[in-house]
Amino acid sequence: MDAGVYTFCVQESRAAFLGSLLSHDARWMSHPAAIWQAEFKPFQLSVAVDCGLRIPRTLITNDPAEIRTAFADFDGMIVKPVRTGFIVNEGQEFSIYTSRVLKEHLAEIDRARWSPAIYQELVPKRFDIRVTIVGERIFAVAIDSQSDPTATVDWRQTQNPELPHYSVSLPDAIVRRLLDMMKRLDLSFGAVDLIETPDGQYVFLELNPSGQWLWLDDKLHLGISDAVADWLSQEAT
Repeated sequence: MDAGVYTFCVQESRAAFLGSLLSHDARWMSHPAAIWQAEFKPFQLSVAVDCGLRIPRTLITNDPAEIRTAFADFDGMIVKPVRTGFIVNEGQEFSIYTSRVLKEHLAEIDRARWSPAIYQELVPKRFDIRVTIVGERIFAVAIDSQSDPTATVDWRQTQNPELPHYSVSLPDAIVRRLLDMMKRLDLSFGAVDLIETPDGQYVFLELNPSGQWLWLDDKLHLGISDAVADWLSQEAT
């Protein structure tokens, strides 16, 4: 099949399937339209700021000159994709993790013009904090990413299956701001990534409206799966 015809068929099939789903008056976790909107990271960053959450200093661009200027201004810089951390190149699948931008990378920064990315200041970490939100229930976990050299920038890169995880409680002010953000995004579920800094401040990184949680239940028996089932079993409103 010609590649253009194949793409057309896939897109038409997706439109028929999702268009039919959207017609159902059901209890959604969360409604697809809300999920699609919340998946745009520039948008969710702006909502987080509106809700009073702190975010890293951020530049979203494909302009090499702006990247160089920000690199000189930031005390350390990271880069991550605007939308997806997955790519297929020459038939091989790759994950794109959050990565440190180093001075030697600036020699090739002109190639950044082909695609925008999110460039942020490197925020010192005590822990990565994963917050799973089900309705108005909060399940917060501290991930000791700084105990593993491969996980210090992006904890997902760890090769250690025993990377320490701890159940924690968040300050009331942070909980209120997270719930406000969820309300504004019209989400009933979200997996939020925060940084806890060495001085006890919390910095918002991003929200995944369809994020994973089962590994947290397996490690810490938090009851997230039960909370999801409880939420779904309530009457649709």
